[in-house]
Amino acid sequence: MNKHYIFFTRSTLPLPNAAHLVHDVNSANAAANLGYSTVLVYLHPPEKSLNPLDWVYPFRLQQPPENVTKFYSIQDQLKVAPLAMPWPIGHIKGKLTSPSTIVCRYYFPIHIFPHTQILHTLDWNLVKTAIKHGIPVIYEREHYKKSDYDQSIVQNPLFQVAVTVADNIRDDMIRRGMPPEKIIKLHSGFNQSFLVRQPE
Repeated sequence: MNKHYIFFTRSTLPLPNAAHLVHDVNSANAAANLGYSTVLVYLHPPEKSLNPLDWVYPFRLQQPPENVTKFYSIQDQLKVAPLAMPWPIGHIKGKLTSPSTIVCRYYFPIHIFPHTQILHTLDWNLVKTAIKHGIPVIYEREHYKKSDYDQSIVQNPLFQVAVTVADNIRDDMIRRGMPPEKIIKLHSGFNQSFLVRQPE
């Protein structure tokens, strides 16, 4: 069974005016272009989540849809696996209808972790789930965190590294219990095509 470098974002794609998604998609694209078997996993909106086969067999690698490829200027080495989020998931408040619950308790443990070499995500709930299932993790943090880090997670050898782009976020992560030796600060870079103004 092939194992992949999995990038996960808890957003639908493409999503205008979301700089963090430009970073996420371009990071996954870069890993794929370096020759890693890379899969970008993201959420499919309810109107695209009507096929029950997508609920039962969610991890089917695909080429990125044309609208995603054009919007983020990605190449064809990157594969995607959109996760179906049928109604009422995310539309009715409750633990059982939360996208996080579906992702962390169903999709990843049952369908995706068996194919995962390493997970790269900003989703702290998924980081905890991955560590508990023996999956190495790269965690990214772009904003201040409201609570302290669980030491059983951040001290675990499977928790490889925490990445941030700013010194103030790095300092906050340390205050919240992240081991300083596990944090690296990287410039996020950019894709030149995003400097070109698009017609309205």
